[in-house]
This record gives sequence, C-alpha cells and structure tokens, in this order.
Amino acid sequence: MFRKLLFTAAALVLGEAATAQQGFRLGMTGGANISRANPIDSLPRNFSRRNKSGISAGLAWEYGLTNNSALMGSVQIVQKGYRISNDTFSRNPFINRSITTLHIPIGISFKQRFNELNFMRENFGVAYAYRFDNSDSAVRTNGVPGTFRITEKRAGSGYPMFFLGLELGGATESKNTYSFGLNYFQTFGRDSEINGTAKNRTFDMIYKGGFVNITFTYTFSLQNMKKTEEWFY
Repeated sequence: MFRKLLFTAAALVLGEAATAQQGFRLGMTGGANISRANPIDSLPRNFSRRNKSGISAGLAWEYGLTNNSALMGSVQIVQKGYRISNDTFSRNPFINRSITTLHIPIGISFKQRFNELNFMRENFGVAYAYRFDNSDSAVRTNGVPGTFRITEKRAGSGYPMFFLGLELGGATESKNTYSFGLNYFQTFGRDSEINGTAKNRTFDMIYKGGFVNITFTYTFSLQNMKKTEEWFY
C-alpha cells in the first residue's frame, strides 16, 4: 500500500514537472532606461537634476508554473546614471554620468488573458546589479576647468534591488511570446554618494541606482526545438 502511494505521488510530481517544462521559454529582451540622482538637501540656486537615458539588452527566460503564472528573469547589460545641470554656465552646463551594470532580475509573473493569444501580466521580484567600473571614487567635470565638478564615491561593487512591472503581449501560433513592458527598479540602499562644487558652492546628492525601464521581449518556446519521430524517417 505504501509503495503504491509513493509511486502515485512520484507520478504526480513528475507530471507536474513535465507540464512546467513545456512552458519553458528562452529569448531576448531590450529597451530604454531613465534614471537620475536625488539631492540629500535642497540644491543651490541654478542647479538642477536631470534625467539620464540609456539602453539595456540581454537574455530573458520564463518557466511556466501554471497557465497563468511563471517564474521569470533575465541577464542584461544596463546603461543608466544621472545628469546635473548648472544654468549659470552658457557653455557645457551639464555633467553627464553614465554607469553600466550587469543586471540579473528574477521574479514571478501573473497573467490575465484577453483571449487565447493576447494577455496582460504583472511582474515583481528582486534583482542584483553589479557595476563594471573598478574605482571606488571618481571625479567628473563639465569640461570647463575650474567651473563645475563632482566627486562620486561608490557604495560598493554591487547591490540588491526590487522591481515591479506591467506587460502587454501576445503569442504566436508556434507558442512563442512577445511583450511590451514598463518596469520600475529600485535599490534597497544606494549606488553612490555625490559631492558637487561650483563657484564656491557645494551640494550633496545620492544616486540610488534605480531606474524606469521600457522593454520589448521576445521568447521562444523550447517545445518547438524538440525532435519529433518524423525526423527519423
């Protein structure tokens, strides 16, 4: 009796695993990012923070749990950063700071279907960002000596994040999927601290490392890659 129950339980587990494997997808993702720094206190007059744009690209995967939920994640190269402006300078009023990270999010998605092919899904989870630059501190200027500079002190080489997202997409007849997404990533701490100096005025800011991400993702069903008996004839 015990062996029969054990065999039945094992068959159910294997059956669930096979069903989940049928939902495994692998593909590509890419998009545009927007990020900026945050003042610790109010900025001096004529100073302002501006949005910094960048791009992201990488591999995406999805592992189906049920018809309406899945584990999902990606491995991406993400360009982000910040811009600081001083309107009193007629020439080169901006300091542009670009930061490139290896970005590895993993989370869970819940899907609502409009019909057999089109869907909407909500994503949330955690991520880890690793900075490629090795220096713990860096000095940046607006290109005009003695006018405007910042000193950036990195908090660490990497940091954890959380994310929320919303996607609209559809499926092809071969069960491949595509989606357009809007995601928000934020750190649990900070990426770096910033000290700025211009015309004997100083200010302090922090760059948390968070960003808004607009993406397009296309994934291929690995079911399409399985060999069929027809191939052997």
